Amino acid sequence: MAKLPLSLNNFITNHCKYKTEENTLIESIIKTTKPDYFIAGTFYCVYVFDNEKLIKEISAGELVDGVYFKRQVDRKAVGDLASIENQFEFNLNFELDLDTFELTVDRSVIDKHKDTEKKARLVEKSSETKQTIFKRLINKIKKRYTANTHYVYWLTDLYLAGVEDVFNLVKRESMNVIANSKTPIVLTLLASLKEENNCMALRGDIQKMTILPDKEKEESTKKDIFYMKKQLFIVSALFLSMFGFSQGIAFEHGTWKEVLEKSKQTGKPIFVDVYTSWCGPCKRMSKEIFPLAEVGKVYNTHFICYQVDAEKGDGIEIAKKYIVEAYPTFLFIKADESLFSRSSGSMDAKSFIEIVNTTLADMNDPKPLVEWEKEYPLKKNDPMFILNYMEKRAKFGLPNAFLFDEYLKLIPNEKRTSDSIKEIYEKVAGELKINSFAYENFQKNITKFDNGLVNEILRSVVYHTTTEAARLKDEQMLAAVIVANDQLLGREEFPKDYPLPCVSSLESKEEIYKRYYQLTGETEKYLKYATDICNNKLMKISSDSLYKKDQKNIQLIQHLLTSDKGFASQDSTNLARTKTYFATAETFKVSAGLNSTAWTVFEKVSDINILKDALRWSNRALELTPKNPHWIITNANLLYKLGQKEEAINQGERALRFADKNNIGEYKDFEDNLLKMKAGEKTWE
Repeated sequence: MAKLPLSLNNFITNHCKYKTEENTLIESIIKTTKPDYFIAGTFYCVYVFDNEKLIKEISAGELVDGVYFKRQVDRKAVGDLASIENQFEFNLNFELDLDTFELTVDRSVIDKHKDTEKKARLVEKSSETKQTIFKRLINKIKKRYTANTHYVYWLTDLYLAGVEDVFNLVKRESMNVIANSKTPIVLTLLASLKEENNCMALRGDIQKMTILPDKEKEESTKKDIFYMKKQLFIVSALFLSMFGFSQGIAFEHGTWKEVLEKSKQTGKPIFVDVYTSWCGPCKRMSKEIFPLAEVGKVYNTHFICYQVDAEKGDGIEIAKKYIVEAYPTFLFIKADESLFSRSSGSMDAKSFIEIVNTTLADMNDPKPLVEWEKEYPLKKNDPMFILNYMEKRAKFGLPNAFLFDEYLKLIPNEKRTSDSIKEIYEKVAGELKINSFAYENFQKNITKFDNGLVNEILRSVVYHTTTEAARLKDEQMLAAVIVANDQLLGREEFPKDYPLPCVSSLESKEEIYKRYYQLTGETEKYLKYATDICNNKLMKISSDSLYKKDQKNIQLIQHLLTSDKGFASQDSTNLARTKTYFATAETFKVSAGLNSTAWTVFEKVSDINILKDALRWSNRALELTPKNPHWIITNANLLYKLGQKEEAINQGERALRFADKNNIGEYKDFEDNLLKMKAGEKTWE
């Protein structure tokens, strides 16, 4: 075995001494001859050494998760690398020129697989239409369950079947089953067969057909036959026996009014998962936690469970009534619609189950929130009552900034910067606005607060007051926001001992104006700032500089994994998310800025030249983040609005390939968008 040169030994000693079985900074080492080098491949970079020193550090040129050298071929070192951006399972071949140190990655194999994948999709599409899928499903049901089966449960993961011909097919087949049966059949169409199509009418038809006269009903009851009276009854146990799935949380699929009625009839309180289609933590809970048997056992036992999209249907009013401002939010509500507990955020199964104990204790609270609300007008001048009322509201995730203002006014000036007051500032920092008494007190005494809290308060005030100023169209309030933001920009954003990569989240003055005018709907003023930011800032940032920042960030994370036992001992899921985030944080920030602006231009603008600018921004966003379906659909819509229909449809189909099929609502939106393009309909208002 070749002896390692001193330079490489020093490198390993100084930079790679922290390693575990799973985390090693050096992935591979190769010794070359003529020229004589030792070359080390890490999980993101290449280092070339001679016996005395490090000669060259070479970036892989893309986000990678391992550089593996295999052998020397002439004056090149060859191997393969694992690319984070590669959607396929295989590694990519590369070669390193030992004279120029140029590293070349062979991406042709990806294109080959894309062609193969495309052909496979076409074959699948032509051979397996939506009707044949449903016919197979119907036949499966018929074979397994006789005509005397009391309940027929339709599999609804096939949400793509929400079109007229398939609804007619389902209706026709179900009528045939009913006609041949001497006992009632309950046909349940679940959430993914959208109610806004023919689903509700179909449910009504089936419901009428399954209600028997009293005499027949009495006879059937003796035979243990269950009937539907006022609403469809969902038999989740049958679904499990048919398709072999574990029993997680069984969510109701009726209206909010129906859920409240069921709560009254059963005496069970209601658990409501409030989500949005774009919320990542919501998707994680739905995909990883809600389906677990141990979670379902606890929640199905104690609650009637319900899910609502905060931006659609009943969810809009529910989110408004219970002041839902973060997602996911979990509401616990009695049949009289009174809220008795709440929680929010993504969590593991153990934590999600544990909140039930707290929730049930809250339900039996001798002084529920509604009683505090009744007392408030009578005791609003009592400082102790205000403090206790704030504590009660905090348990429900309700805002307290207005009560904090009142409390500060009730206490002496010298107590307004006490340790207990600072603790309250920490709790309400995310709610404060410029025109509040609490913010005025904060500015007067800013030197008495620690730097971290000052930054948190200023950041929150800038964000929320910009939104408030836009709602009121108050440019004087906006000017005060700019002053606060200048104050924030003049401070150190991260403490010196901050362990993680420092990825800034601050806005420039121009970005605040841009956000303000977008919210007010003043498109011309918005475009002035948006165009300047995109053309003169974001488009001028080189891809290489962003990749280097991301690589530096992921290197720091890798170092923490191998050197900080506390950091490395975190939950593996959280560690994976942290690594994934920092692997592209700087790149994503730029691409997201370009994409969001491009989308707004698509929605609001008809000027061809401005749309062409937006397409350039969208193209650049896709260069930086090529597989994001939202970025791709933005690009597709801009192409379509510019009259490039064929290219737009290609991009729309590509967006579907990368879209999350488990997010039914979002996937359906992508499908509808593509169908409009193919039909030549407008995709904008």
